[in-house]
Order: sequence, then structure tokens, then C-alpha cells
Amino acid sequence: MKTAAKVFLIIGIVGAAMTILVCILGMTGVSSIIKNVIESVDAQSGAMMEGMLNIFYVSGIISGALGLLFGILALKKLGTATMKSELIPMGVCSLLFCNLLGGLFMLLVKDEDLARA
Repeated sequence: MKTAAKVFLIIGIVGAAMTILVCILGMTGVSSIIKNVIESVDAQSGAMMEGMLNIFYVSGIISGALGLLFGILALKKLGTATMKSELIPMGVCSLLFCNLLGGLFMLLVKDEDLARA
């Protein structure tokens, strides 16, 4: 279970980093292209659409940053933990913010798996 938790936490970390990257790239280039297309139809709709896109991009950056932060912290805790009770808070946080399967496997790790490492 410990190895599966590590694999899925790493997948979650990579996914969170990609989310941040895509949102940053979207804020810089894509929104201006979409704004220009919509402004050709209606100027007010273009401005409103650009504002909505920026809200989605910022929320994507925030959720990606939370996933990245909790994924890294959970991975470190998984490497240093000696008892299952030490993994429960980070397991729940990674379950919510990073990766569902990584957090679930982290919560299912047994004490015997931690003692061997």
C-alpha cells in the first residue's frame, strides 16, 4: 500500500503542477484570443467573458497550488512516518486536495509497512 500511495501522490503532484502551468499560460495568451473573438460580436460580452475566464484561471492556480503543497507534504510524511496515526491528517488532506487514490492508499497503509521502511 505504501508504494501505491507514493505512486498516486506523485501523479497528483504532477497533475497539480500541470494545472498551475495551464492556468498561467491561459491567463497570458488564450484569454486575449477569446476576448478578441467575442469582442468582434459584442464588446460588453468580451469584457465579461475575460473576467470570468480570469476567475476560473485564478481558482485553478489556487487549487493546483493546494494540491502541490499537500501532495509534497503527504509524500514527505509517508517517508518519515513510523505509525499509522501519523499519516491520518496528511492522508485526509491529500485525499481532498491532491489525489483521491493517493490519499485513500495513504490511509490504508498498515503499521507493518511503515516499520519495514
